[in-house]
Amino acid sequence: MSLARLILDGLRYHWRTGAAVALAVMAAGAVLTGALVVGDSMRGSLRHLLLDQLGDIDEVLVTDRFFRPQLAGQLADSKSFDEYFSQAVPAIVLQATVENPRGDASLRAGQVMVVGCDQRFWSLGSGGPRQTPGPGQIVLNAPLAAEINARLGDEVILRIGSKSQIPADSALGRKTETIRNRRLTVSAIIPAQGLGRFSLHPSQRLPANAFVATETLQSALEQPEKVNAIFVAGRRGVDPTAAAHETLVANLHPTLTDYGIEIALHKPGYAQVTSNRMLISPPAADQINRAFAADDPQDLFTYLANTIAGGNGEIPYSTITAIDFRAEPPLGPFQSPDGETIEPLADDEIALNSWAADDLGVKPGDEIEITYFEPESTHGQVRQSKAKFRLKAIVALKGLADDPDLTPQMPGVTDQLSIGDWDPPFPFDGTRVRDKDEQYWDEHRTTPKAYVSLAAGRRLWSSRFGDTTAVRFAPPAGATAHTLADRLQFDPAEMGFTFTPIKRLGLNAAAGTTPFDALFVGFSFFIMVSSLMLVSLLFRLGVDQRAGEIGIMRAVGLRWRRITAVLAGEAFFVAAIGSLLGVIAGIAYAWLMLVGLTTLWLGAISTPFLELYVTPRSLIVGLASGLVVSLLTIVWTLWRLRRVSVRRMLAGRATPGRFVTRRRAIVSRIAAAAMLAVALVVGASALWLEGMAQAGAFVGSGALVLAAGLTFIWSRLGSGSTATLSAAGNLPIARLALRNGARNPSRSTLSIGLIAAASFLIVALSAFQLDPSAEQRGRRGGAGGFQLVATTDQPIYQNIDTARGRDDLGFSTDADKMLEQCTTVALRVASGDDASCLNLYQPTHPRVLGVPPSLVERGGFA
Repeated sequence: MSLARLILDGLRYHWRTGAAVALAVMAAGAVLTGALVVGDSMRGSLRHLLLDQLGDIDEVLVTDRFFRPQLAGQLADSKSFDEYFSQAVPAIVLQATVENPRGDASLRAGQVMVVGCDQRFWSLGSGGPRQTPGPGQIVLNAPLAAEINARLGDEVILRIGSKSQIPADSALGRKTETIRNRRLTVSAIIPAQGLGRFSLHPSQRLPANAFVATETLQSALEQPEKVNAIFVAGRRGVDPTAAAHETLVANLHPTLTDYGIEIALHKPGYAQVTSNRMLISPPAADQINRAFAADDPQDLFTYLANTIAGGNGEIPYSTITAIDFRAEPPLGPFQSPDGETIEPLADDEIALNSWAADDLGVKPGDEIEITYFEPESTHGQVRQSKAKFRLKAIVALKGLADDPDLTPQMPGVTDQLSIGDWDPPFPFDGTRVRDKDEQYWDEHRTTPKAYVSLAAGRRLWSSRFGDTTAVRFAPPAGATAHTLADRLQFDPAEMGFTFTPIKRLGLNAAAGTTPFDALFVGFSFFIMVSSLMLVSLLFRLGVDQRAGEIGIMRAVGLRWRRITAVLAGEAFFVAAIGSLLGVIAGIAYAWLMLVGLTTLWLGAISTPFLELYVTPRSLIVGLASGLVVSLLTIVWTLWRLRRVSVRRMLAGRATPGRFVTRRRAIVSRIAAAAMLAVALVVGASALWLEGMAQAGAFVGSGALVLAAGLTFIWSRLGSGSTATLSAAGNLPIARLALRNGARNPSRSTLSIGLIAAASFLIVALSAFQLDPSAEQRGRRGGAGGFQLVATTDQPIYQNIDTARGRDDLGFSTDADKMLEQCTTVALRVASGDDASCLNLYQPTHPRVLGVPPSLVERGGFA
């Protein structure tokens, strides 16, 4: 009889056993294939979601500066742009708060992304409104509209930061009135699809988005004809490349106007470079000095002196310039009233102009004390410091010393007609201003009244924002501001003009550094192991039923190799059928898992974005892996049969008389003890681990304990050690069961392992769902023990832990009464320059988050 005939007859005669083994193989294959398909679905869904919410947008540039919208057009007209991209669209992108003011029931949403755009933006993707918003209108996406309960035609309040050019964390930066409000009408509510869920940080979470006309934001921010973002659209259907990004970066050429840098020519014949941010950033200052190195550039640093005191008086609110005096025109010399050239100052010396010296009644050699604000503020509070200098010289108030351009522009101060009209961002006492100070302002404006060395000024007033307010130099003959600007070339990246390849990065993220298929295979590991144990157990039961048949084949002279080939052939056919069914079942298993993740387990992925994606690779890998692993399990079972004697098989027993020798039993128990020791070490290490590593340590420790327990039980059953256990006692059925289990130690151990693995999974999953106590949450993170968390869209510079800070933000100044009524709330305040965690005291009220209106106006609370 041929081998094929033997295999077919065996399959037909033992079809029930084969069907049971095939179902077990199907279970293992279904779990493996399902895990791979779920991984494919995660990657495919993330890719689809990314492409949907970005549309044609490949690259995004968003800066903290406002620049000309023409920069986008110049970029689109540049060389090689059309090779990779289709258009460049200027826009404004900000974070804001949107409020639906319905009386006492007003609702407010924070961390809203507001896009100021026109029809060109909506042409970059799907999901736009039927009509773009006009002046006074706003478009909300569905999640934002639902959060604030807004409907078509409702009026909502848009609160955005004022975007001051001077950093608010500097002493001269504005820290109050930083919020601009606009009341707008909801003209459309669009679904969170396509550009309706656009985000600069693509994720599966539904963003809160609002869209307004570009002109609306320009008017609110007082930035006419300015934008702060460019969206670059790639060729449709073509994935972005690194080469395309490099081409875009190479073709970006902002002008000095875009950088907020200005070059102007001044009398008597010098050129000066300034910034609309008052301070020139260190990289920009270095580049300016390099560009004009041949023209002997001179750095200036002008600062505010709250008081210049000396002699018998003091002068309030004066500018003081740190400068190294030059001897040659047009940057020098500075002269005394007698016409003598003033030499450079030492670091402890100061020079006053003649007006200041006469006002104070001082002479060279006298001590002058300067009171000034420290250059960086903390928690919105500016601190004063003092410095003493020796008066070296008196400067004649004429020529280079009578120059208001030595002081940079400061909105609210330098643009006012009188000191009494000042609206300064720093603490200001108008009662200190005298008539003579107003007269000086009328005649000399912001001309400095004192000078110190550049090194001394930088030592006192430099900060992370810079240490230079202007760079002046002697321009070549015939030079114009335009020709000088051509010599000054900045690195756009150093000035904050950096394109982000948002789509390419998103696609890489969707492909994943996290192998989702391997992750789900890991989650299903114990189920697959249990399935393979079931395969081995069922196949072994089938072999036990055929022990006599195998014994007869061996007795009539068939070689063990041929017998093994027959059994392996049957097993291969059964495993192939089971693996094929497993692939089909795996697809259904993955679909059910995705349904669970988008319904019952939605909290695990936040939003129901998952769709079923099936790739041939996963089906082939699932089929081949399920088949190979199942065959290896079956072959291992057949290999163990070779030790069974023919006599025992003819007697219907497919197990050896003694499975485990004494030596092997000792080795097994030592191995079990070693696994327990390693499990203790791994479990203890979880105390110092976090996140997935901690979960992995828990599962690994449990798996080692399970393996150690099964190894010990197998060695006891296989060595016949159960005899002493069953020798005495009053439970005859239990003793009989124990002795019967020892008849086939491997099968008994597999059965125990199946139940143990299931129990371990149940206990493990239940443990992960336990909610730690409030004390543990407070000690290990989470909300840090706080009951409520409030978030602002705009930085708050006041220290809310102090009575003064709370008073500045509109809280009650009666701290004792307030603390009796209040609860502590953790307030996370983040700004572009700093991030801090403060304690906010908020009155306990049915509306606990009913933040005072003044704080809402200033802080953009949500």
